[in-house]
Amino acid sequence: MDKLLRGDSLVWSLLGGVAQPLLEGGRLEALEARSLAQAQQREASYRDTVLRAFSEVEEALQQEQQLLRFVTALEVSVTESDLAEVLAAEQYRSGLVEYITLLEAQRRAFDARSTFIQGRNQQLQNRIDLYLALGGDFLSDQDATFTTRSIK
Repeated sequence: MDKLLRGDSLVWSLLGGVAQPLLEGGRLEALEARSLAQAQQREASYRDTVLRAFSEVEEALQQEQQLLRFVTALEVSVTESDLAEVLAAEQYRSGLVEYITLLEAQRRAFDARSTFIQGRNQQLQNRIDLYLALGGDFLSDQDATFTTRSIK
């Protein structure tokens, strides 16, 4: 009996060997639960990223339609203001209007062209945003090769 109570006894070794998996089981379950929680967190993050990407694409497509109508209207405005400028110039040469009328027509034509350029710029910026939202990249492998060769 005295041998049983000593720390180097075979009984204690066996008892320790049997108890260790029982104690280890709680730690393994905790590690499994933590891993599962991390996987669920990554899944939720991925889902948010995908939904944000779809939202960005949808927004860019809607803006494209609006900008298309806007730029088309601006194009008509530029054409009409250019025609008004030509008419004002002809009327000024004929002596029918004062010079201020010609200057005003030129200013309106300039403003219309400037607004058209801004609208086109918005349209192009939106297309870049759409391209990036769809996962596009600015340089493909072929473009990178061409750029590298052209620099040398």
